Amino acid sequence: MKNQYPESWSPSEITDRFMACFHACSEHHRKGDPELYRQKYNEAIRFANAMRCLATGRHLDSHAPSHPPAYGRGPLPLDGPIDLHKANGEKRRLLEFFFSSAADFLSDPLLAETKQECEAIFKRDRLWNFRDFSLFNPLIKPGILYRSATLTLVQKESFFNKMLLDTKIKTVVDLRSTREAVEKCYSADSLRLVKRIEAPIDHLAFSAGIMKIDKREADSKEVYRFFALCAAVAVRTALEGILDAEGACVVHCHSGKDRTGFLAALIHLLSGADRDMIHADFLASGMDTKTENLEVALRILAAKGGIENYLLFCGMDSGKISALKKKLAAA
Repeated sequence: MKNQYPESWSPSEITDRFMACFHACSEHHRKGDPELYRQKYNEAIRFANAMRCLATGRHLDSHAPSHPPAYGRGPLPLDGPIDLHKANGEKRRLLEFFFSSAADFLSDPLLAETKQECEAIFKRDRLWNFRDFSLFNPLIKPGILYRSATLTLVQKESFFNKMLLDTKIKTVVDLRSTREAVEKCYSADSLRLVKRIEAPIDHLAFSAGIMKIDKREADSKEVYRFFALCAAVAVRTALEGILDAEGACVVHCHSGKDRTGFLAALIHLLSGADRDMIHADFLASGMDTKTENLEVALRILAAKGGIENYLLFCGMDSGKISALKKKLAAA
């Protein structure tokens, strides 16, 4: 078996191809997509091995380059189910393996530029679906409200405390069910850094209830109908928590796409965002997000008279609704 490496490739060409694959695999990690993450990670390994072939004096058509002790053994291709919780460690090993080989061939300025770009990608994508609400909606003040997958995924990593410090996040609005929150709980150390507000939306219990009736799983449209009609207490708790939060606030469920996407849509609507802004933010979470699912919930809101009437239905009073709009509004 041979890799498809032209012998004429220069180190800079291999570097370009490696970086394109690393960028793609890292982006799929951020979106929580295991299959595409694995595909692009394995492609990045091929180009990292191509650079290692140059560093060890082997031909680029060799699929098993040697690994002298000075270089160490490189990352292994991923096969089977992917644990994205471990992806940061996998990506770090991949980068260090590549950098150690590239150092023999790239000029100091090009190597420094490559490292800087890769580290920026790594930093951007180390937590699933983490982004500022203002990214797709300039009507919301930047640096005040974020959305994300659960921060418990990274609370043991070295960058966690600095991430909270850099973003000034002091409050976490947790949309996970009680069961999920117990299985992957915030540590005592984390809770000394942030205040956690529980606003559980248990869509899995809703799906299980449907299965008891007719032995089928709830489809995604039914789940979003459930969000709009049956999560009123969680919506009120979450939005009042954002209103009362000191410093910045982050909203999350498990992976940061469905429950978080629904609540984010409410916040965008309250800010005056149009459908294009709402859909852009929703679809940025990737995976199986579909605007047709979100539209099921948004049609229910429209039927109740719009976002402010919907929030009244959820139990918020008009004074708090107005105060939240003012807090979120960009200058």
